[in-house]
Amino acid sequence: MVEYVSGVDPASLVLPAYLVRSGDTLTVNANDNNQAKNYVLQVTHSTPANGNIEFKTLTLAIGWCIITGISTPTLPTTAQASYIIFSGTKTLTLTPAFLQVPACGYAVTETITWTIPTAAPITVTSDKYVLSMVSTNGLAHHAVNKVIMKNKVQYDAQIWEPSIEFDINITDPCRTSTITAITLTPMTVVLGNEAFQSFTEAVDSAGTSYGATVCGARLYKILEYSTQKETTVATVQNLGSGNYKIRAYSTSESDEGTKNLVLHVSFVNYPLTTSTTYPFAKTDFTLQISQATCDCKLITWDNPAKLSLSTGLMKSPPDTLTFLKATANEASKSASPAIRACYRNGGSCPLYSTITIVDDATGTLDAAFMTVVGNTLTVAPTKSSQIKTFNMRVTQTT
Repeated sequence: MVEYVSGVDPASLVLPAYLVRSGDTLTVNANDNNQAKNYVLQVTHSTPANGNIEFKTLTLAIGWCIITGISTPTLPTTAQASYIIFSGTKTLTLTPAFLQVPACGYAVTETITWTIPTAAPITVTSDKYVLSMVSTNGLAHHAVNKVIMKNKVQYDAQIWEPSIEFDINITDPCRTSTITAITLTPMTVVLGNEAFQSFTEAVDSAGTSYGATVCGARLYKILEYSTQKETTVATVQNLGSGNYKIRAYSTSESDEGTKNLVLHVSFVNYPLTTSTTYPFAKTDFTLQISQATCDCKLITWDNPAKLSLSTGLMKSPPDTLTFLKATANEASKSASPAIRACYRNGGSCPLYSTITIVDDATGTLDAAFMTVVGNTLTVAPTKSSQIKTFNMRVTQTT
């Protein structure tokens, strides 16, 4: 049996808990400076014939614990130090704490400070070992942020200032989101007419994961396939509430034929002029523009100036008035694709016409003193009852 006599307590003959005997081996587990002292161990040797033999031949000295340094928390993994914007709040806990080396267990004074970029959406919680990250602003907060955690540890006159430094990668998912291309069918339209095709708002992977509107408004453009420049024969109209339609329309004969077009979708807040790596999607489709059908009714007519005639009874020869016909307006012959179609390939619209002349009040002509030959009205009044003002109406039939 092993017992001890301490220089402090010579009367005690019981091993303390931090001195553990197993067989003939003594293990020292001291962990407090109060346990630092010199020990004289009393060994009791039991024999079969002579009983117990006691001797005090072993002296054990436990010295003071001296702090040689401060260990730092383990650096976080890349996954732990990464945050995706729009994903809610994420916390990063650093473990273990700053620790005394060796583990003397002294009561020390600690002052932990963090250096974090001003614009970063990273805050220190009430627990100095826990960081909080939250953001819904991908345009402002997408960045790699270098952070520094520093501790000032003081024990008596000794001071240690251990620190760790690592990057927190805050990622905007909209910058790499996948936009799903719109499904379209081929379109046909007659020159001068309109044709439409409807579609709904394009979806994207970031919107699916974090909310449909997180990446902002979409920009829709229709491009010529060969030049990748915006076309004028088709445009996108916003109907509201996520509904859109393509309007195909042209009045230029040079646009006739098959057009290979592209519906291009991107994010307004992430223009490709800023970075060609920003998301976009393309849908190829064709637009067939056909020649307009001739419609001569689209010609407009210019009316002649108003005419007047004054005559008297029994005048010889009687007075006459030649009416002028309305003439086809030259500008109207080329005002639209349908009328221009009439004049293509040597074609034309018939412009001949006839006129009828009547008294506007009665809708007829008083044959007793008025006659019409061709476009000429002859007036030969012979009675006083025929003396008055007549408003004549001319109808021209084309």
